[in-house]
Amino acid sequence: MKYQRTGRRLLLLLAGVFLAASVHAAERTVTIDESFDSGLVNLAVDETLAVRLPACATGKWSIAFNDAASLKPVGAPQAEGEERIFRFRGAAKGSSGLGLACLDSADTTARPSRLFRVFVVVGDKVNAKNPRLREGDGGSRIYLAEGDTLSVWLPATASTGIGWSIDRNATSVLRPVGDPKFDGPTTNTPGAPGTQIFEFKVVGRGACLLELGYGKVTDKAAPPQKTWKIFVAAAGVKAGP
Repeated sequence: MKYQRTGRRLLLLLAGVFLAASVHAAERTVTIDESFDSGLVNLAVDETLAVRLPACATGKWSIAFNDAASLKPVGAPQAEGEERIFRFRGAAKGSSGLGLACLDSADTTARPSRLFRVFVVVGDKVNAKNPRLREGDGGSRIYLAEGDTLSVWLPATASTGIGWSIDRNATSVLRPVGDPKFDGPTTNTPGAPGTQIFEFKVVGRGACLLELGYGKVTDKAAPPQKTWKIFVAAAGVKAGP
């Protein structure tokens, strides 16, 4: 009898943990801003998407297009300082192009002065991304979310004393994880290049230009022989509406 009561309490405890985890997942909010324009957002069913845009000087933001079957608007847009906030809920698995237009309140027939567009995919759950970028990915726009990781793999020859270093970054958005690593060449040919590996963690919402320079490691003042850069837009993620 004692073991039955203990087992029953354990089952109730596990059920409570499962329920709390389910509620926590359902209350997750993903927040994006203007830097996410033309990007891709991954959202789980019952999660909230918050879009924060600077106020229109000539009119007001309104929804230009959206599939409410998968991405349902939640309430009216809210004003917070100089920003306008639109909220949507992942209503069902699917995808939707979401467009917000800045319309002239005095002339509703005029073309919008500004347009913000994202593509939203609503699924069962959202897995953390870990893109691995190479030299040919330079110049790209990358769309990530808080909690994702990013690795950059670039060719380098360690024996020459020349390597890659971070010349520009916003650590409030993209935080380096440890020191760069070096993966040696795959052949024994003298002077064959290996790979220098940088790892980053997305730690906050915003945008940054990540720029790496290739030059002499011992002479930081010398201009780099070449540069590699990408633009990163990051969505904020938090528990709760």
